[in-house]
Amino acid sequence: NDIIILRRDGMKQQIIPVYYANIKQGKSLESNVLLESGDVIIIP
Repeated sequence: NDIIILRRDGMKQQIIPVYYANIKQGKSLESNVLLESGDVIIIP
């Protein structure tokens, strides 16, 4: 199960998946995003 970042952009909400297990192994580094003010992190 992976981490999800919820980000508001005006009236729209983005769902950004973060593949932590892959990042830890040096894979899927594009999902290693910088957090912004107002982001909500969901860790199952």
